[in-house]
Amino acid sequence: NAADFDAVFYPGGHGPLWDLAEDKHSIALIEAFAKADKPHGMVCHAPGVLRHVKVPDGKPLVEGRRVTGFTNSEEEAVGLTKVVPFLVEDTLK
Repeated sequence: NAADFDAVFYPGGHGPLWDLAEDKHSIALIEAFAKADKPHGMVCHAPGVLRHVKVPDGKPLVEGRRVTGFTNSEEEAVGLTKVVPFLVEDTLK
């Protein structure tokens, strides 16, 4: 419940791309934090969890915002562009 916390933080690693990016509870939690204007942070691959997060008017949360995360070139450097379910950079552009 977002009302019980002051902020939410998602750690990096590849896991969030599989575990949290499509998870309806994760999406709803981030949307609740955004609606309440509470801090929400993600690092490395974790910004990929924002791919389906919307603001109350239905627009993507990341629309018109500067977002950082694992880049396509970084994914290419570790040889995982064909392994991950999506590329964070492409998804959040």
